[in-house]
Amino acid sequence: MNTIQVSGWSTPKQGPESRQGRAGWYKYYAGFSSRFVEDVMCSGETPLRVLDPWNGSGTTTQIAYELGHQAIGFDLNPVMVLVAKARTLETHAKSDLNAAVEQLLDRLTTGSGILPGEPLGQWLGPRTAKVFRQIERAVHSEFVPPHFDDTLATRKSLASVTGLAAFFYVALFRTLTGTLSAFRVSNPTWIKAPLNEHDKVTIGRSDILKLFRAEVATMTDLIRAERPRESTDVPPPILDTGTSSALSLKERSIDLVVGSPPYCTRIDYVIKTAPELALLGASDQRTRELRDLMIGTPTITPEAPTAIPAWGPTCISLLSQIYDHPSRASQSYYWKTYLQYFDGLFRSLNEIGRVPDATGHRATPAVEDPGS
Repeated sequence: MNTIQVSGWSTPKQGPESRQGRAGWYKYYAGFSSRFVEDVMCSGETPLRVLDPWNGSGTTTQIAYELGHQAIGFDLNPVMVLVAKARTLETHAKSDLNAAVEQLLDRLTTGSGILPGEPLGQWLGPRTAKVFRQIERAVHSEFVPPHFDDTLATRKSLASVTGLAAFFYVALFRTLTGTLSAFRVSNPTWIKAPLNEHDKVTIGRSDILKLFRAEVATMTDLIRAERPRESTDVPPPILDTGTSSALSLKERSIDLVVGSPPYCTRIDYVIKTAPELALLGASDQRTRELRDLMIGTPTITPEAPTAIPAWGPTCISLLSQIYDHPSRASQSYYWKTYLQYFDGLFRSLNEIGRVPDATGHRATPAVEDPGS
């Protein structure tokens, strides 16, 4: 069993390195320092099986893979799964990725390119939404395994989506979010909707393609500037959609869990990615479903969970104080919000506690058979 030295670790707070290289491909409010993860994983034997049950933008899984550990990460949000997958893409020559994007754009269809009830229509004019959808469908057709006939936002698993496919999706995310900057507000996880059709973004086809090429080139340059990763026998990270309260992992199959649980601060991580989810084909209903499933969500589900003594006296006392507070929304909103948060966190910590191996024995394989 490994002994980990805590003193001397870097702070988990994001630093300048969180905006550099692959970590800077996608700005994620809840991310943490890659140096902190490096400090944690440099202790102990190699390779370890490392799990992040709230993988987000994939800092844990990227660093674990680069250090030669077997990485496993889950997140409920398919957007973040793709971001994490893109970060573990093997280093390619610049010409390879630039050639791939030209091949991709050469295959754009001239058809409608619009999904029923086009989700991108919330922010984009019809012609602009059409071009973004055509690019998304081309990425899907060119790089996503053939059995993915529906949209990625509705798939139960993204395990077989490759890092290359994810790379182009992230480039398209960057292109889209850049065009929607006028709808961002001071809250870093919120985006507003246009007031009317006139306020929706309208950009020509050639300009969108130019922006997309530029994003691919920027991301590719950052890959090319990296030192090649040392060749190891460690398999690529296992990254998929999944909930921390029901992990598809065998008992005692993980050596180290590194992650940051969601906050209870009324920060809405799903709304932050609403445009990207729309690009993946998420309807308003699907987006709401994801919001309701998140730990710390500001949405209130119809049936409130029941507080139990196992949560501990401090937690029960806090809930009681919130419930009895004289403010107008104390019982109708805040008490329910914290009740949901503690319930989700308790169930998740119980589930996460099932998979660490304190004996040195590792079950093989770590991930449950999807058909089981």
